[in-house]
Amino acid sequence: MPTDSEQPQQQEDPQFPPLAELLLELADEDDPWVFLQRVKNEIVAGPGGNSGNIAADRTACINMFYAKAAVKSESEREALIAEAKQVFRIPLQTMRNEIDRLSEVGATVSRMALCVVGRNEHGEPEWICETVRTNDAEHPVKYKKFVFQSAADPDYHGEPDLLTEVKVGNVLFQPIDAPQMLLPTGTEDYGSEEDLFNDVLVYLRRIFCFPEFADSVMTAGYVMMTWLYDRLPVLGYLRLLGMFETGKTHLLLTAGNACYHPIISLGTMSAAVVFRSLDKVRGTLVVDEGDINKNDEDMFRILNGGYQDGVRVPRCVGDDNEPHCFNVFGPKILDSRREFADEALESRCWRIDMQSVPAEALDGWFPDSFTENQKAQAEALHNKLLLWRFRKYQQTRYDEFATLPVKVKRGKQIAKAILACINTPLLRGRLIANLDKTSDSLKARFLGSKEGKVIAVFLDLIKDKNGGRNYSKRVAVSELCARLNAGKLPDDTLSEWKVGKVLGHDGLGFELARTNKGNGYIGGRKLRDLVERYEL
Repeated sequence: MPTDSEQPQQQEDPQFPPLAELLLELADEDDPWVFLQRVKNEIVAGPGGNSGNIAADRTACINMFYAKAAVKSESEREALIAEAKQVFRIPLQTMRNEIDRLSEVGATVSRMALCVVGRNEHGEPEWICETVRTNDAEHPVKYKKFVFQSAADPDYHGEPDLLTEVKVGNVLFQPIDAPQMLLPTGTEDYGSEEDLFNDVLVYLRRIFCFPEFADSVMTAGYVMMTWLYDRLPVLGYLRLLGMFETGKTHLLLTAGNACYHPIISLGTMSAAVVFRSLDKVRGTLVVDEGDINKNDEDMFRILNGGYQDGVRVPRCVGDDNEPHCFNVFGPKILDSRREFADEALESRCWRIDMQSVPAEALDGWFPDSFTENQKAQAEALHNKLLLWRFRKYQQTRYDEFATLPVKVKRGKQIAKAILACINTPLLRGRLIANLDKTSDSLKARFLGSKEGKVIAVFLDLIKDKNGGRNYSKRVAVSELCARLNAGKLPDDTLSEWKVGKVLGHDGLGFELARTNKGNGYIGGRKLRDLVERYEL
């Protein structure tokens, strides 16, 4: 029996939440007194702590504090400044000057946001502010403002002066400083839209060895769509499907880092952080199979609700388990080794089948991490994509009545979302071909399922003399089972009770009907829908 010294040492869970999670929570804290206490008590160094540099990490919260204090009365501001001196170790007059400057704006509420859109009385966007990184030590992130009225000028790249805050109504907005997130540093001309699409394509193919050219084209289209996703009512997900050592994680990072506001998690994010990040950052979730499995229930709630604008997912938060509804809408890039069990979720994914690459071709393609050189390439692309977002934002419209030669309804939704943003001939052709392949895969999967096998026999039994189908015909369960189980071993057969579960109220919802051979079902409209969906 092992001695105490031989027993494996168990690591204690950190006493404090990860810093990234805490900063998102603090951004939502309206009370500056509670904010100061949390900064003081929850940004902690040492064992169980969450900070490697407590002074720098606390100082990163100072601009949030300024905005929260600026909406208070003058006497309360002075008391807050005195308390903040003990937390941030910043001279009183420095804090006083910044808070007084913000208070002159006249806002009554402060908020943190990466993107702010100003609208006219009709709800149409007039200007947009996006967060960019700067070399200013006091304000490492600022807003770049673009006025749509000036968009026709090809030399207009946005207002020349960066902003530390912007006011909309009575709300004062400040940019969120997310140190781990790749953000633009400004805007850069990109030529034509097709030139930009080719730039994204070259970036992807320079860093990752795609098994097929079509996969790189579709990935480039999805990356560009993420930069305009907030102009869409629905969208799909990009999913990388493959076994070990097919490069899933490397492509995940390559594509993810080029996306709009990438929220990247490689097995490290808790479900709480994912919910709060999506709600606050409003960006692209880039997540691997480890996180999907680890946060099973929560992650599938996000995926099932996150494809449609306006959907909110409720979750209990805080020590008091107060319910809070999170906005989880947005693009998502996922990797996994197997298809989702939920067919509805599977049909919302734009799928790329990853393939094993010969060992001699791997050299240089799959580094252990996203390198600094690759990161620099992604940053340069961000500046071009930001200007493209500015110029396209106001005119981007999702056309729900557009006709596309795509078989599955959800496939059409995915295609329309992407083509509403970027519609080059190359992308359009490859996209439709890929979605047709996905449709065929879903059809094969359905026909191989228990439900599909029952429906295949049901369709045979409702054929009329001319080879057509009588969807009003009553089919006896006994007759269906006899045809379904013919020639099969006992362990492979389905009982009448099981077939009834498939067809009835708890299954496909067919209408129960009496026949001269006992209980049966009428397929009707439900069966027609299945036939149309899978082209049976």
